[in-house]
Amino acid sequence: MAVNTAITGGASSIIISAIVGIHIEGDILVLEPDKEIRSTILAFVIGILTFLTLTENRRRNDIASSKNDWDKQQTIRMNRRDRYISLVDKLNSENSALRAGAVHGLVLLADEWIDELYKEKNKKEADNILDRDDEELKESNIVHTIAHKEAQNIVRTLCAYLREPYDLAHKKFVENKSLDSIERKKLDAEVTIRKTIINTYFKNRLNPNYKQKLYSWSHMYFNFSEIVFFYDADFSEVRWNRNVSFKGAIFYHPVDFSNVICAGDKGINFQECTYHK
Repeated sequence: MAVNTAITGGASSIIISAIVGIHIEGDILVLEPDKEIRSTILAFVIGILTFLTLTENRRRNDIASSKNDWDKQQTIRMNRRDRYISLVDKLNSENSALRAGAVHGLVLLADEWIDELYKEKNKKEADNILDRDDEELKESNIVHTIAHKEAQNIVRTLCAYLREPYDLAHKKFVENKSLDSIERKKLDAEVTIRKTIINTYFKNRLNPNYKQKLYSWSHMYFNFSEIVFFYDADFSEVRWNRNVSFKGAIFYHPVDFSNVICAGDKGINFQECTYHK
């Protein structure tokens, strides 16, 4: 509006002066339009109108393009949520291969959400979002916190899977009963899944020195409270930027915490843990 007003005002003053054609002949003030000036001004006005038309067309095209990008992004997000529901359903499968595939799919899905966050915002702005707690995120008007929340929800789902009791592990370690060959295979398969979650998926995304290009999950909140570690786990070299809880965890196998960094103000909670090794 300001530009249009300035152009219109300036053009109007030039046009009026030109059309009026004020000049002095002897002692007489003559008001006579100049044809050449009128032609020049007419071309000038046409140029202005052309410029304004092109500007308006570009504005409308930008709006249409933004709407298309928004619609495309919404479609991608809806597809991810549908995939999440399907993968979570497979976590309850009796088939260990399906459970392993579901875990892998959830990890990749979380990577997609975090990629969206980092690609849309530069690193500094992204860190400002990721350092906030959940209450601050609720109050934020930044659209990209959606990606953070969706990724955090997947991390919670994976941690909940690790906290889920496993009957055969309870039978072996708590009841001290022997397992038959089929039960041992089932337990071994479950051990592989849970170790892969921690030793591969989590560790690679929490280790700042990991060579492959993966966006860090260090800003996410991890809750390992009351997990029964009936398998060895490796948290060495990982970094958490938020508080981490292992409260009430039970360790039947060694777990490596060497060179761990926790930047949360309360650090790592090991209250009420039980250590068998």
